[in-house]
Amino acid sequence: LLSVGEDESPVFNLENITQYRLHKVMRQKGQNPIIDICTVLRDCIISGKYLSNMELKELFLENLGEHIERVSDNKALLERYFASEYPHNTNSVIAYKNKSVSLLNSKIRNQLIDSDECFTTGEELIFLSAMVKDDIVVIANNEVVTIQSLKKIKDNDLDIEYWKIIDDQDRLFRVVDLFSKEDFDYELIELAKKAKKAVGMEKSALWGRFFELKETFQDVAYTYAGT
Repeated sequence: LLSVGEDESPVFNLENITQYRLHKVMRQKGQNPIIDICTVLRDCIISGKYLSNMELKELFLENLGEHIERVSDNKALLERYFASEYPHNTNSVIAYKNKSVSLLNSKIRNQLIDSDECFTTGEELIFLSAMVKDDIVVIANNEVVTIQSLKKIKDNDLDIEYWKIIDDQDRLFRVVDLFSKEDFDYELIELAKKAKKAVGMEKSALWGRFFELKETFQDVAYTYAGT
């Protein structure tokens, strides 16, 4: 893909490189109405002629009118679509910013689940990056999993708490407890700072520790809202 704002990418000028042009829609299959929207937007990018805000709104309403509703009041949203007795797993909230998604996920979960813990059995989670073991993708990026069983563990060396989780396909993964996330992220930042300043064997060891720690725990989110 081209870098943002660039007219060409040097990789396409390399010799002895086989090039392919992708033309078949694969991600959205069948009669998914998103295909029609994506096609219009792709043609806009190719032609350089973009839709106005009003035209964009009409495009989405025409194709997704029966599936999507714009709600400006968060309280009404929660009461209407995420009441405890409502089949909430059939609905998702779409927001523009990750910060909004995180806030909505917390609000919706607090309304639906009466628990002081950040995870519970039967709950769905979405992976924000792939879980890879021995160069094999075990759980893909954006894959949704359901918690089958879980156990909270205290790591005295790192001074954090984390969850050992098994999903409904018997895949094991670990997630840092939300209340320990800030401390864990700080540890990674400090390790990276030290690694950048170090040299030789020490540099390799610090980066090794950084990636070992980072890949031990998975980055996940709740599924009630997304961008």
